[in-house]
Amino acid sequence: MLHDSRDRFGEVAHIVRDGVRYSRAKTHLGNSLVSYYPSKSATLLVVGSIQKIFAREQHVQLMIRCQAPLPAGAYDPFIRYPSFPACLYSSRILEDAKDDVLITSIVSHVATIQSPRF
Repeated sequence: MLHDSRDRFGEVAHIVRDGVRYSRAKTHLGNSLVSYYPSKSATLLVVGSIQKIFAREQHVQLMIRCQAPLPAGAYDPFIRYPSFPACLYSSRILEDAKDDVLITSIVSHVATIQSPRF
């Protein structure tokens, strides 16, 4: 079941689907980070940050900006665990790479690690 902050058509700050909250990045960065299929025919997951959420009853469209891959030569500690489906991405968002997808394309949230500030 979908719930949004307004029961009318338009952009919303967050949405709950099957008990999981998704937010746009400017509302809550952690709840905006997701893995998803960029199209119905896609077989590879993409990681990105939800920038906008448009809702109308059961129809929810998301505009997601893709995360950049790790720079060449960067260390990914998960590479040595082939049966564990995790990998690192850059914290940089690819401003020119965006996907408009249905909420049903979302597979899961992803985590981010922020550097401590001194």
